[in-house]
Amino acid sequence: MGLFGKVPLDDDFDRALAGHPNNSVRKAIARAQPFIREALLPGEALRTVFYEGFTGAQTLVVTDQRLLVIRNSFSGNPKELRVTAQPEEIRSIRHGGNESGYGILIQVGSTTVATRASDRLSGSTLAESVKELCGMD
Repeated sequence: MGLFGKVPLDDDFDRALAGHPNNSVRKAIARAQPFIREALLPGEALRTVFYEGFTGAQTLVVTDQRLLVIRNSFSGNPKELRVTAQPEEIRSIRHGGNESGYGILIQVGSTTVATRASDRLSGSTLAESVKELCGMD
């Protein structure tokens, strides 16, 4: 594959994106697949993959076992695994918004993970996935 070649989105990542229509988000996640796979534990399955829609500063991954927060480089590529949280470490999640954006705040211990979705569907999908992981109503 050349420098500007297309990176395919694997089936499990495609499902975890829940059919997100934004091509730039899909491309960013396709490029991040190797980094995310390396961060997964053996047998850990993806539930939701969320790429911050406004700045590309972070990617959040919800698996069947935990939440991963990945800090991205200026170019939007994954740089470092910033937060890993087991369900019992997630104290609360608040979310909401309108047509111009959708905000999500996740309290992990004493750390607040703040992110913003470019659309209501991807933001609410992330929030509901975190709630499901933690058994929150």
